[in-house]
Amino acid sequence: MHLHGQPYKQRRRDPEPREQPDHRFLHLLALENKGLEEEITIRGGGEIQKSEDIDPRLENQFLKNVLAFEEADKEEPIPMRSFFPEGYLFPPKESMSQEELSDKVDDISRILSEHNIEFGFANDLPDQVLYDYLVRDCIAKDSVSSSVDAGFTWVLDGCYGGCEDCFQREYCETGREMEG
Repeated sequence: MHLHGQPYKQRRRDPEPREQPDHRFLHLLALENKGLEEEITIRGGGEIQKSEDIDPRLENQFLKNVLAFEEADKEEPIPMRSFFPEGYLFPPKESMSQEELSDKVDDISRILSEHNIEFGFANDLPDQVLYDYLVRDCIAKDSVSSSVDAGFTWVLDGCYGGCEDCFQREYCETGREMEG
């Protein structure tokens, strides 16, 4: 077949066009990232150390999360108790069977997890000890420094650096290492 006197060559089309990064976009993003790094440093957030090979889009999201975290401290603290439904009961641990206690700890964990608060306690911490800590010291007294948005996770581990009088010392690897 000829088209305008030239042999017609059928060209293969890629089924999906390949997306090439927009170099201008990436350059502008790199500039924005540099500005975000400087803002973090000025606000006292420390020095950012990173790989030179990091994708600028990922770096941008990370830097924005760091700034959001710095801003979160400026908001009014939110009591942990407010994450639980009105009327949610915390019965005495002695009034529950081992299975009920375990279910209650799981339920507390689930409710807090819905608010991006996760547990990081010693792995073999008994439910009785954990429940007592959660109800007496954590939920009744603690608050988080802001609403916990997607991208942030608070970790409750009960560790405040004072191993000598820690409620979970005998179950904690670090605590055992200090003894021995």
